[in-house]
Amino acid sequence: MPSPSSSGSAERYALMWSGGKDSALALMRAQASGLAVSRLVNFYDPATDRVRFHATRSDLIRAQAAAIGIELRQLGTPWERYEAAFTEMLAELRREGFAGVVFGDIHLADVRAWYEDRVGGSGLAHIEPIWGEPSAALVAEFVASGSRAVLTCVQRSKLDERWLGRIIDDRFVDEI
Repeated sequence: MPSPSSSGSAERYALMWSGGKDSALALMRAQASGLAVSRLVNFYDPATDRVRFHATRSDLIRAQAAAIGIELRQLGTPWERYEAAFTEMLAELRREGFAGVVFGDIHLADVRAWYEDRVGGSGLAHIEPIWGEPSAALVAEFVASGSRAVLTCVQRSKLDERWLGRIIDDRFVDEI
C-alpha cells in the first residue's frame, strides 16, 4: 500500500463507499496505514435512490458520511452510464490532486480487474487493503473494531429473510 509522501504533506485518497462493512473496513485499514482518505465516492441508481448491489438508500449513505466526518460525493447514475460516469469521476479526482482510490473488494477478480484498469489508466493508484483475505476473518476484525453493521439485503439462495435486520456481532459471526 502506498505511504504518505515524504514531504510531510499526505497525499489525498478517495474511497469507493458502498455503505457496507467491507468499505468501512477498507477505510479503517487505509487510515491505519497512514493514507489520508478525504473523500468518499458513492454511485447510486437515481431511479431507486439506492446503491447498487447493497440496495442501501442514498440518504443513509449521506448519514454515514456525516457520522464519519469525511466529504461525500454521491453520483446518481443509471447503469448504462456507469462506466462513463466512473471515468469522469476519476478525471475529476486527478484534476483535484488526489493520488488514488481505495476499494473494499475482497474476492471478485473480474470486478477488481475492471476497476484496476480504469483507475490505473487514469493515472491514479488503485488500492485494495482487504483484497484476498478470508471473509470470516474480515467479519471478525470488523466486529472486534467496535463497528456496527446491519444486514439490509440477503441472497435468498444462501440466507432467508429472517437474517434481514440482524446486527453483525459476535453472535452473528458464530451463527453464520
